[in-house]
Amino acid sequence: MRKTLTLFVFLLLSISVFAQEDPKEVLEKSFRECLNLQGGSFKMSVSKKAFNDKKPVTVNSDCNFLEVNGDSLSPYKFFTTMNNGDGTLCTSNDLVQLKGSDSTGIIYSRSSNQSIYRGAFQSEGLFPPFFLPQVVFSLDRIQQTTFIVRMGKEEEEALGKPCFKIQLIDLIRATQPDGQRQEKTFLIDKQTYLPVEYSEKTVMKLGNDSLVKENKFKLTEFNPASPHDSTFALKNIPPHFRLRNILETVYHHHLKAGVTAPDFKGKIIGADSATLKSFAGKKVLLCFISRSSYAGLKTLNTIQKIQNENKEMEVLLVGLDASEKDLTELMKKRNMSVKAISDSENIGGAYFISASPSFVLIDEKGIIKKIETGFGENTETDLRY
Repeated sequence: MRKTLTLFVFLLLSISVFAQEDPKEVLEKSFRECLNLQGGSFKMSVSKKAFNDKKPVTVNSDCNFLEVNGDSLSPYKFFTTMNNGDGTLCTSNDLVQLKGSDSTGIIYSRSSNQSIYRGAFQSEGLFPPFFLPQVVFSLDRIQQTTFIVRMGKEEEEALGKPCFKIQLIDLIRATQPDGQRQEKTFLIDKQTYLPVEYSEKTVMKLGNDSLVKENKFKLTEFNPASPHDSTFALKNIPPHFRLRNILETVYHHHLKAGVTAPDFKGKIIGADSATLKSFAGKKVLLCFISRSSYAGLKTLNTIQKIQNENKEMEVLLVGLDASEKDLTELMKKRNMSVKAISDSENIGGAYFISASPSFVLIDEKGIIKKIETGFGENTETDLRY
């Protein structure tokens, strides 16, 4: 009787442990925990081996990340610097790849070249990878027959912490002649359920040969405290240009609520030139938009509505990439009557605008009250006093 009872208890414990450590449940819980992070910083080791490389190349990096409110496609900003001088800056609309060897950079815009933007995003290994569910991993694929999810039998350790080891094997292309098999491996902290190591391995068969490509991203430090938004600021740059000396356009500044707003000068369409000081004694709302940004164009009606309902406030539309003719035609089509300044990259630079739309609310004394990026369902309410 005692042996039977002992065996029954052992089976119950085994079932309980197995249920708690089901790999699919661990992945889902880890994904949810990642989405709860507001921002932070981390250091990681990045090892990359291409198909034609004999051995991997390893570099170390520092990264800051911050949640972007109202942005469902790329919900985080990242700023990564590598010890070889390379780096990556990703805002809600642009991804900038920086090359330290020759001080060049390439900007990918989500609005104009979506597929290239996402591919570049993936190659940078902006860790933890669950921040990019559409690129690195989708929970919807767990149930697919071509997607194998395994839990490692032996306990792994990373950052000095015991971790779940979960493998995802994608067979969808492996069934084709000369197809590829892709394996992704996560080490997930058993206490916090946050991923601390991620690797992806692709095996491609060419006749009797097998070629292997493998990237590994391993955290060495992690701090969940949110950095200041200024970490991610860059001047407004047309997304279709390959630029030299792009490193000079990345700034660590302190433009935030509570500081004096930078003065500017620009010509109001259909009127004289104006500066911020010319609006002294009035509340001012600067609305920065780009014609290449769908979200920026979508917010135009709301900008006019804010002006109609706040007569005491000066609403100023700042076109970052539009000539006077283009902006005039756009406003006429939208039946807008707010004041506007065209071709205003200099003003965007003064305010370190990195996305369209962006809003800066300034009080009667010239002090910044709010800075908002993106256009969400609460934007209109957030910009009111």
